[in-house]
Amino acid sequence: MVSMPDLLNFLKKHTSDSYFGVTFNASSINLILFKDAYPLHYAQEHLTSGVVLDGRVVDKEHFIQSLNVCVERILSQLPEERSKELFFGVGGNNCVGNTVTARQKLDSQSKIGKNILTGVYKEIEENGLDEALEAIYETSGNRDAQLESILNEPTSIMLDNKIVYNPLGQSGELLEIQVFNAYCAPSFIDALEDIARDLKLGLGGVFPLSYLLFKKLKSKLGANYDATLLSIHADFTDISVIFGGNLVKNKTLPLGSTSLEK
Repeated sequence: MVSMPDLLNFLKKHTSDSYFGVTFNASSINLILFKDAYPLHYAQEHLTSGVVLDGRVVDKEHFIQSLNVCVERILSQLPEERSKELFFGVGGNNCVGNTVTARQKLDSQSKIGKNILTGVYKEIEENGLDEALEAIYETSGNRDAQLESILNEPTSIMLDNKIVYNPLGQSGELLEIQVFNAYCAPSFIDALEDIARDLKLGLGGVFPLSYLLFKKLKSKLGANYDATLLSIHADFTDISVIFGGNLVKNKTLPLGSTSLEK
């Protein structure tokens, strides 16, 4: 499983020194208080059956009460901390991820400027959203689905088949950029924002657990490992395919640990 330190060490966009990170499934809520990306305290609260189904909060009132128990339990041990943000790690069909690559032929006599990079990233953004919407249609048959981007992170930048960290100002003949994109339904993000607001916290961000697991393994196994990852939750299982150190495909099965126990 992805640990909460891995989750929030990945997050760099927090505005306060301390913040909460939460993951949840059909059976429990897990909450950790972090300060400067280091875990300070952990709390867990079990959920009654039916509060969360398929990764979505169904009984909002009960969920908030249980999450508030975790918050109060942590702050009773660390009363000096006044965290203002809450980050969610999510999975299942509530989060659609894909990896998109764009290639741009260049004039080898000219340096790469911001306009070229903007055009490449714009193409990736459009193709990533189209692919995510198509994935939603394949699983649900819904052609009218709406998605909101929660993560766009470059995983590889190559110039003339050589890895570069910043192509701006460099020259070459072929620029290739690979980006991992993740999306959630706006209504799902709004529900998480409402939960944070009811706890008098701001929503710091929503992040895909499958990608965080991929990042953690990449740091341990090296840049070019191949693997199939199964992340089994209570009511669903995320499957990720890694090839050449890149997350190339995600799928979710509507079967989890509770199904295996029956």
